[in-house]
Amino acid sequence: MIKGDFPENLSFYEYQYSINQKNYFVNSGGGVVLEYSDGHLKRIDHSFLHKNQFHASHFQYNNEMYLFGGYGLFTYKNILTKFDFSTKEWFLVGNKSKEKPFPGTDQYHILIGNHFYLFGGYREDEISFGPKPNNPNKLWKYNLKNYTWESIGIVNLKYNIPFYNGLGKNNFIADQKIYITDFGYSAIVDILNNKITYYKTKIPINNEKIIYNPKNKTLNYLTVKTATRQVEFTSIPLKDFFQNPIEVDKFYTNPIFYYSNWIYGGVFISFLSIVFWLKIKTKKKKKTRHKSITTEKNQLFYMTQKMIYFITMAQ
Repeated sequence: MIKGDFPENLSFYEYQYSINQKNYFVNSGGGVVLEYSDGHLKRIDHSFLHKNQFHASHFQYNNEMYLFGGYGLFTYKNILTKFDFSTKEWFLVGNKSKEKPFPGTDQYHILIGNHFYLFGGYREDEISFGPKPNNPNKLWKYNLKNYTWESIGIVNLKYNIPFYNGLGKNNFIADQKIYITDFGYSAIVDILNNKITYYKTKIPINNEKIIYNPKNKTLNYLTVKTATRQVEFTSIPLKDFFQNPIEVDKFYTNPIFYYSNWIYGGVFISFLSIVFWLKIKTKKKKKTRHKSITTEKNQLFYMTQKMIYFITMAQ
């Protein structure tokens, strides 16, 4: 049992990072940071138990630790925070976009280059004040260079593939792809090529945290036997788990097909129609008025001519 001068049990440090050959463990609600090196575990932050970003999306970029979203203090979050190793504190990361993901938890996420991708998960149900699936399930991209969010498309998962991440349980990242495992079906998400490949699950994994070993390309996880309470280690070759795909499909659809965009497009077209109709009506009024003025002038000219005729006859 590893013990140290840090708050809460070690099992509450679910966000794990590996930076410069050192392992870091961040408290499940954010704030406290533990460093493990040379066989010792010590606390390195000057912060506190935030209890503000439970079930957040965690990733590392340029040897720095990030947390996005999460739940805490009775609210869902869509903030991005970063740990500063020099000050030993957490700070908010900027956002220069007008739109960004809904506040939520348990999103699937992956870092590819300078871009952080996000989809799925839960958001707040405004009626019951509990969680509900993120719908529409949008794929978001955050640019870590210019601090902007971009909505790329709508995700449509088939075969009852789970829409939530669950702190890395039953999913893992390898070769810039997200691998999702479930009892009935599994899937490989390739965001860069807009492709998702579905498989029939041959080896069910019962809601366990999967560690992928890139050296021997194996899935590794621990299970606890119900009867004996003994811990059992399992290692499965990746090629044995994902084989014989049953369907390959587009992972997301283009934003032009968003339902909301059709609504906005309909409103815009209706507005243009009204403007066009008013313009035509105004032209008709001007034409009618011009015709009326011309008729009045002709009548005046006719009456003048008639009066001159009568005056001449009288003389």
